[in-house]
Amino acid sequence: MVYGFVKQSGGHVRIDSEIGRGTVVEIYLPLASTQDVDPPPVRQTAELSRGGESILMVEDHAALLELTELQLTALGYRVRTAENGAAALLLIESGLEIDLLFTDIVMPGGMSGYELAARACAFRPGGFKVLFTSGFAGDAKGAAAFSGYAPLLPKPYRKYELANAMRDALDRPPETNGVPVRPKGDGATVTSAPASLSV
Repeated sequence: MVYGFVKQSGGHVRIDSEIGRGTVVEIYLPLASTQDVDPPPVRQTAELSRGGESILMVEDHAALLELTELQLTALGYRVRTAENGAAALLLIESGLEIDLLFTDIVMPGGMSGYELAARACAFRPGGFKVLFTSGFAGDAKGAAAFSGYAPLLPKPYRKYELANAMRDALDRPPETNGVPVRPKGDGATVTSAPASLSV
């Protein structure tokens, strides 16, 4: 998460580790401009894309999970949350009715967002759509390597970007359906989920 944020900001990270001395992590960020810059215009809530669908959000960073849940609720969505893929699967297998799975890609516990989407689809094909999110630039390339289209919302994102991405994912036509199990290019066979799960 930190590495992805630093790279997106145009900086870099240096790590120095020695036995007996410990580890030093140095983060370098570009110098901020000292010129006065007019603040961007404030976007009114009325201008944001809204909805009333049921969302299952999966995110291992507690602060981000809480903030995004508040933002989605303010936009009219009904939100349930899970801190990892295993917890999300338990909710899905319990019969929780959701319209969209909004999941981070890189999570602890051995299950990625891609695997979560595929397993959820196998359990209940046709039940919901998917929107991925990630702070790592390389995940956008990974998403594009999948058969079928996998929408991805890059971190960090603003509320209006979240609102637009959520509405776009929910409104996608059926012909964009399909969540493969693994990306192409890693020596694995790509298996697409049934056509009733949209991404």
